[in-house]
Amino acid sequence: MKSRLPLLLSLLFLVASCESDKSPEGVAERFLSNYLELHFKRAARVASPEVVEQMRWRASNLTQAEVELLAQQEEPADIDVEDVVELGDSCIVVLTAHDALVADSIDRPAYIGSTRYRVTLKKKKGDNWMVTALSL
Repeated sequence: MKSRLPLLLSLLFLVASCESDKSPEGVAERFLSNYLELHFKRAARVASPEVVEQMRWRASNLTQAEVELLAQQEEPADIDVEDVVELGDSCIVVLTAHDALVADSIDRPAYIGSTRYRVTLKKKKGDNWMVTALSL
């Protein structure tokens, strides 16, 4: 039994680490990662109806060139949390996405680069956070 204890502890640690980070920055980072990788259904799990509508608009306006550009990426975007401002039951998280699909202008085509996002969250029941706004 003693020889199985380290294996069991490792397994428990792995399961615990797979649990989603419920902090506002963890929720914002996971949401943005899903959003940037066009996993809108996953992102919608923690998004308000207004943000889901924003994602629907983005999905309906994707160009074939943007989809192909994203498909060429070897790794998902690298996301850094730059700032977290908690305001009671709401929170603003500023994140920078590196090597992400950037489609921030009507005047120029999308490209792979870095950009900063501001994610606003509101606390729901318990320790759960919901994304209520996403902006560049």
